[in-house]
Amino acid sequence: MKIKKVNVYKISANKKKGLVALVFLLMVCLCLLFIKLPQKINNGLFIYKGDMAYESNAFDDAEICYKKALKYNPHIGKVLFNLGNAYYKQGRFAEAIEAYKNVLLTNDTNLSVQTWNNLGNAYYLTGKLSLSADAYKKALLLKKEDAQIRRNLLFVLIKIDSKNNELASNGKEKKTEKKGASKNENNKNDSNDSKHTKSQENKSENMKLSEANISDLFSLISQNERAASDRISKLKSKSKQLPADGPDY
Repeated sequence: MKIKKVNVYKISANKKKGLVALVFLLMVCLCLLFIKLPQKINNGLFIYKGDMAYESNAFDDAEICYKKALKYNPHIGKVLFNLGNAYYKQGRFAEAIEAYKNVLLTNDTNLSVQTWNNLGNAYYLTGKLSLSADAYKKALLLKKEDAQIRRNLLFVLIKIDSKNNELASNGKEKKTEKKGASKNENNKNDSNDSKHTKSQENKSENMKLSEANISDLFSLISQNERAASDRISKLKSKSKQLPADGPDY
């Protein structure tokens, strides 16, 4: 009995290399899939935990969960928006502003109106009224029929107007105070000048009085001199009329 020869299919060297490369690529894809799959699962898990914590008013726990979710993907607009809200609820308005700005960088149009509105709220609470008004205006441009955004914008514009009026009135009061102070200084200077002129007048009057007194003294002295000379002349005349032997006593 003769045994038939079976033709065995032989794989060439080039085909072996191609199969090895294909197997390697499949293994790489599987590895990447198993690496990314847990990341996606963890990302979704942290987002879910953050949402649950936010709804139960545990805003600090929600913040932690959202930050962990953003480690896997830092460009998820919804997570950044929720993180900003968690900051806002904790009163950390500066951090909320930064989170809302990051939401706008993601170009997530579904969150644009809410983000601009919340950004206006955060700016208002930090005292930045002009930036708050600008944020409300941008939100209103995207959703013109929103009555709440209109009320927010009107409220801030009234605040800005009242603040400007207050500053203007304070400026006027300061100007009037300065004018009053300058008037008082001028009055003081005028009073000092009047006192000085009066003192000079008094001095001049005193000088005049002293000169009059001096003239009176000179007149008295001259009168006394005349009287003395008259007496001397009388005595001389008497001495001439007496005898040579002298008077009888």
